Amino acid sequence: MEALYFYNVLYMVKITALTPQKNDPRRWSIYLDGRFFIGCAEEQLAALDLHVGDELDATRLEEIREALGIAKVRDAALRYLARRNRSEREMHDYLRRKKFEEQEIAATIAWLREKGYVNDQQFAEEWIKTRQQLAPRGKQRLLMELYQKGIARETAGEALKENVAAEDEAEAA
Repeated sequence: MEALYFYNVLYMVKITALTPQKNDPRRWSIYLDGRFFIGCAEEQLAALDLHVGDELDATRLEEIREALGIAKVRDAALRYLARRNRSEREMHDYLRRKKFEEQEIAATIAWLREKGYVNDQQFAEEWIKTRQQLAPRGKQRLLMELYQKGIARETAGEALKENVAAEDEAEAA
């Protein structure tokens, strides 16, 4: 994405080529004035409505960069969610380790929350149920685990009240 900064913002650039990538023909390379600009999935290319010969100004280049940047962060987040549900903090920390920009991370987490893919209350309840089925633990241990996952005190407390009965706690002890 650094290629964007190579282009002078005072003039228009032209899309000179859109070519499928060698290792993954579902991904495309976008060339501006004969130089590689950025790669993207074919769905993204279609959504951006880009064609050879289109002239782009700095504003449009920034829109494209942002759209593709957000898409890249979303793809990484969805791959991370594929294994198991995650808390918001786990997701944030993962995306930060992947070196995405903070504003892209925040936008992606908001999108995940809106779609229902990330929900700390639901995560806490599922975490407790799974832990109680596989290896029962006391309330304090469960609270500690939830705090480590970034779950707020109130959310963890509510989830424990709803999902850990007094007899379960006695068995775990």
